[in-house]
Amino acid sequence: MSSFRVLGMLSVVCGCITAAAILMNTKARASGGHDIRGLWVVALVCWVLGAGLFAHWKWAAVLFATILGLSGVVVAVASVGKVPMPWLIMSFVFGAVLLLPAFITIRDWHLLRNRWIT
Repeated sequence: MSSFRVLGMLSVVCGCITAAAILMNTKARASGGHDIRGLWVVALVCWVLGAGLFAHWKWAAVLFATILGLSGVVVAVASVGKVPMPWLIMSFVFGAVLLLPAFITIRDWHLLRNRWIT
């Protein structure tokens, strides 16, 4: 199984977890709790990107790597002046882990395809 299929399945699972959290929040929302219905967009993006990664589409790999890569850079850079030293290392490690899909996309670019079908 290729790394893109694994990332696609993980993306779909994250979308399902987000959808489950939204559905479980209906009781709390009805009693005055937080409204997290806006996260349906995140769940939908996770499902679409997961399907695209599972099908080895280039656009999905580039979008997935860009979103996670920018998140990793923001986590690492934003924590420099605000996080104490032992936790700063964990922020850098977390930011580096979020950059891994970009390296996987560059390494396995030849496995991806442009077409929608086949």
